[in-house]
Amino acid sequence: PKWATAYKFPPEEVWTEIIDIEVNVGKTGAITPVAIMKPVSLGGSIVKRASLHNFDEIKKLGVNIGSKVLIKKAAEIIPKVIKAETPLENVFQPPKYCPSCGSKLVNPPDEVALYCQNSYECDAQKLAKLEYWCSREAMDIEGLGGTLLEKIMNLGLINRPDDIYKLTYDDLLQIDLVQDKTATNLINAIEESKTRPLQKVLNALSIRYVGKETAEIIAQNVSNIDELRKLDQDELSKIDGIGFRIAASIVDFFNNEKNIEIIESLKTLGVNPQAEKKEKLSNSLEGMTFVLTGTLNRNRIEVEELIKSHGGKTSSSVSKKTSFVLAGEAPGSKFDKAQTLGVKIINEQEFLEMIGQQ
Repeated sequence: PKWATAYKFPPEEVWTEIIDIEVNVGKTGAITPVAIMKPVSLGGSIVKRASLHNFDEIKKLGVNIGSKVLIKKAAEIIPKVIKAETPLENVFQPPKYCPSCGSKLVNPPDEVALYCQNSYECDAQKLAKLEYWCSREAMDIEGLGGTLLEKIMNLGLINRPDDIYKLTYDDLLQIDLVQDKTATNLINAIEESKTRPLQKVLNALSIRYVGKETAEIIAQNVSNIDELRKLDQDELSKIDGIGFRIAASIVDFFNNEKNIEIIESLKTLGVNPQAEKKEKLSNSLEGMTFVLTGTLNRNRIEVEELIKSHGGKTSSSVSKKTSFVLAGEAPGSKFDKAQTLGVKIINEQEFLEMIGQQ
């Protein structure tokens, strides 16, 4: 009922010890420190790893190897270090060189993250890009996960996303534990991925600052990659939802000869995506931005598509510009932030009423 207030139990918190700090390299070259901890039971599972996000966060928490730390699950899912028992001044120091390829790390202006810029020679970046390319959010190539990709890469069969489409049945049979049926299924999954729409491919390319939502915005304003390549920074910035920093990153991406080489190779191999034109049902949510949190009765992707089909937008974070937070069961920190900012919170039934569904 609208007059009621829902309370939830505070998240479980437990103490453990950091036994190591691992430094990982992501698909865009971002360096992420990860705490390796003594395994503890937390929220129904055994937790032994937690992201420390960046080196500013390490300094703020005052942690190093050997620190006793309090952890919880953010939104009851993601392990997070809350505080150290005794904050240290001598904290874990950021590396100067990439742990994978040894190239010098850079810290771009106005950013907290360190980056390895050796994009196509760094093995960790290459694997991360390939893994993301095959992920469900991107090209959705079923069966081609990180472990298998690493084995194929170690055989020298793939280095870049376009190499995936050059793989043959015989290539896959060289890999341990891959038999006839698995190889056939993988070849079929790779072939099927060639039909993915433009927004999926733009997301899969791992352009810095261009994630799933930004890729969808771009795909609504251009017909194909060639059209996108022709836009300059000013033209891109005029697209609602594309800021100056994102526009600059897109222009930089298409000014890189290797990126263009990969895109042209993909087109030759049959990956030439076009924008997916979706039917607009109404303008009832025009100008409204929604953030989803908690477990909804409908699939979250389905709800996001419903919002867009009625003229609305979705975002992954809550801000003063957010129109509504659509909250399901067991909402997370986005619910709390919405309350702090005074953003209106609605349930699924109220949302359906807004678009004329019961």
